[in-house]
Amino acid sequence: MTLVVLDTDAASALILGRAPAALAASVTGHVPAITFVTLGELTVWTLVRR
Repeated sequence: MTLVVLDTDAASALILGRAPAALAASVTGHVPAITFVTLGELTVWTLVRR
């Protein structure tokens, strides 16, 4: 399987179930990964929005 690195917008769209069909299809069959910066941004996002 191929590793696919997602940016913050793509990761949040997938998490929220709002990803366009093309994005969801391109991730299917691959191992999704995020960077440390994206992890930080998503963590702050969850804390701010509770």
